[in-house]
Amino acid sequence: MDYSDVVLVATSGKLFRAHKCILSVRSPYFEGMFRSGMLEEKESKCDIPGFQETVVKGMLEFIYTGTTTESITPDHAEEWLRISHMYQLDEFKNVIEDALCECLTVENVLVVFTVANLFKAHKLEAKAVEFFKQNKKVVTESTDFSNTDEAQAIKALLLKVFE
Repeated sequence: MDYSDVVLVATSGKLFRAHKCILSVRSPYFEGMFRSGMLEEKESKCDIPGFQETVVKGMLEFIYTGTTTESITPDHAEEWLRISHMYQLDEFKNVIEDALCECLTVENVLVVFTVANLFKAHKLEAKAVEFFKQNKKVVTESTDFSNTDEAQAIKALLLKVFE
């Protein structure tokens, strides 16, 4: 028997059955949505646009269990931090930051730093700065300075280093 009372719809169309009371207790965003008379409350359907199925599944697992079995990797750092930010899941954001701190490499530190800065993931940002300080020669040598995004990230990192 299925007692779910809301369906979350990922961008791909995948349906995730859930419970409004659990979503509302764990997320101020969902609480507001389900109490405001919005369309999602009336239709018991909520679109979760712009996120891969694995990220939506990971968020729901976290809401229900406090953990996730999905792999949180730097390849999708922006998506993981964005979903935690959008749905106001601060504890989930901490879990994501911890996972990403363990995955920093010379190849991804600029992207991870930029995303951490964007979503005010202070612990992750500090770890990226520390990693950069320890590996600045290798990072700057491997950076494509003709790529404006990478050049901007280096500039922002250097400003943090010399604060």
